[in-house]
Amino acid sequence: MLRTTYQDRREQIVGEVERSKVELQAAVNDLTGSMQERYQRVRTQLDVPHHVATRPVPWLAAAFGVGLLLGTRQWISRKLHGATE
Repeated sequence: MLRTTYQDRREQIVGEVERSKVELQAAVNDLTGSMQERYQRVRTQLDVPHHVATRPVPWLAAAFGVGLLLGTRQWISRKLHGATE
């Protein structure tokens, strides 16, 4: 009788472990799918070459502005420190 109780309990535990494995695998698959969807969405949103190709004028204006800002800072720094050109 004691042996039967032990075997029954063991079979019960093994069954619970198997069910838990199946549930865990389903949860991991759901999480993996969700993360892949998010990755693709973020990758699409951060596709800089695509954004530049579709609207190049704002990017050119921004690049010109940054270049102008950096050039002006360097020019002002030279004038203030008395460097000759």
